[in-house]
Amino acid sequence: MTSAMTVPTMLWSTLVPLVLLAPLFSIPRHCRAQVLMNYSCNNGSSYAENSTYDSNVRAVLATLSASTPNATTGFATASAGRGADTVWGLALCRGDTDHAVCASCVAAVPAIAFHQCRGVRDVTVFYDRCIARFSYGDFTARPDNTEVLMVSPSKYQATVNAGHFDALVTRLAGALADWAAYNSTLRYAAGVMASSDGFPSTTGYMVHNIYGLVQCAPDLAPPACRACLQALIVDMPQAFGGRIGGQFNAVWCNLRYETSVFYDGDPAVRLVASPSLEGPNINGSTTLIIGELFNTTRPDNQISSIPVVLSSDYSEITAHLHFTAGNRRRRPNAATVVVSVLAAVIIALLSVLSIYLWRKLQAKQCECVFLIIRSIFCSKLTTNEIANGRPLTLCLTMNYFVTR
Repeated sequence: MTSAMTVPTMLWSTLVPLVLLAPLFSIPRHCRAQVLMNYSCNNGSSYAENSTYDSNVRAVLATLSASTPNATTGFATASAGRGADTVWGLALCRGDTDHAVCASCVAAVPAIAFHQCRGVRDVTVFYDRCIARFSYGDFTARPDNTEVLMVSPSKYQATVNAGHFDALVTRLAGALADWAAYNSTLRYAAGVMASSDGFPSTTGYMVHNIYGLVQCAPDLAPPACRACLQALIVDMPQAFGGRIGGQFNAVWCNLRYETSVFYDGDPAVRLVASPSLEGPNINGSTTLIIGELFNTTRPDNQISSIPVVLSSDYSEITAHLHFTAGNRRRRPNAATVVVSVLAAVIIALLSVLSIYLWRKLQAKQCECVFLIIRSIFCSKLTTNEIANGRPLTLCLTMNYFVTR
């Protein structure tokens, strides 16, 4: 029979080797399998294996794999070949991705290109951490998302007040689009919308936070980036109506939101939603809290600086960020303030006077009633009652109170 002292000794001898071996089983992030979101094999035309076009595709992918992680923006383009065999390519790593993860992600693109899309001349691959495309046409000269746009909505929904939920998602996406376009050299922004009310969902959990991420290709000019993202934002209600997660996958700009954190690092934009109103009214205000402060200058000189905190409806957030004289909200002048204060004082004085007069009137009414009762009572006293003394005493007491 095992003694009481033997059991802890056996457990200790078993656990110590496991603890020492644990680091050997820990897999670095860049060595883990990349999460494939989706891909597009644009079957307009095909190429043969070991052909010139095949060689050029491999050359372009090799160049992108080597250059994209080393670029400060995590973005690279490449081309190889000539004439009908020319191949153009592009790769972009997500803004929160480090060098090692970026390299691992781009290196995983050929697995899709040469297997699932074998022989296809135009291929786009969307991993969680990177995007890549190659084609026989120079798509890098004409940024256009329509050819490869892919929509991925969540299968779960908000079960109560879905319209308000969609409005908060749209506001978050709009604020992120402003930040990515005009305040990030990576053309990247991540943020969160917090709602105190929360939204019940078909997952069985209450949703309180909405996390979002947007990104453009870094070589897009700020207005082009913002326009690209806006084209996605306007399609969100139709594509994701009531869904608690969704993603637009495209080469030149992309957008994603979830109800759990899916990006690394602190969010650059934080939004706090006001409590939802009853019914379909969804025009609640939000507070925009910028996580970092940048001083930037746009080519059209519309932005001089970005304030750290802005509190307004989202419809006013863009106006504040653009800092033009025409869209600043006017403050009330001094005359308006003085008139408002005087009106409040006059109303207060009138209220006090009305209460005083009402109380005086009530007192007079009570005095009149008392006099009537005294007169009736004292006039009815008989000789015997006066001799008795008690009614007379009461009558005199009443006379005393009247003459005071």
